[in-house]
Amino acid sequence: MRILRTNYSDQPSTVECQGQTVEVRATQIIVSVSLTAGRVFPAILDTGHSHNFSINEKQLREWAGLRVEDMEILGHIWVLKQRLPVVSSDFWLHGKTPYRLEMKAGITVMPGGYAPRLPLLGLLAITRNDLKLIVDGKRRQVTLNKGW
Repeated sequence: MRILRTNYSDQPSTVECQGQTVEVRATQIIVSVSLTAGRVFPAILDTGHSHNFSINEKQLREWAGLRVEDMEILGHIWVLKQRLPVVSSDFWLHGKTPYRLEMKAGITVMPGGYAPRLPLLGLLAITRNDLKLIVDGKRRQVTLNKGW
């Protein structure tokens, strides 16, 4: 079952979210996601990111409509000598139809000064949800499937 098919560019571009324009670097794979509150926003599908999902605290508030104070804290992780909260949240990947990903290990919330321009959907989420990731470099296309 195909969950998502999207194209990426070998040229820099931008995405819009909640009235903000955010730079996208060449070859970054942009996907649409949502958390518990249901607002859809862009994220980078980053196979080099070893956690489920990481989002800046400001983006969590402004883009997802959530506050870390109102979420269940599952624990903390240390990143560059900073203790970051790992919170529980429903997580949806938006392709042709929304698809719920299990995030049993939670999502990481990063402080305002320490975060990428866009949230990161990492390889752990793909692995733990038994998804198949296909990157077609010739077509500059990415497909995520459930099942083989």
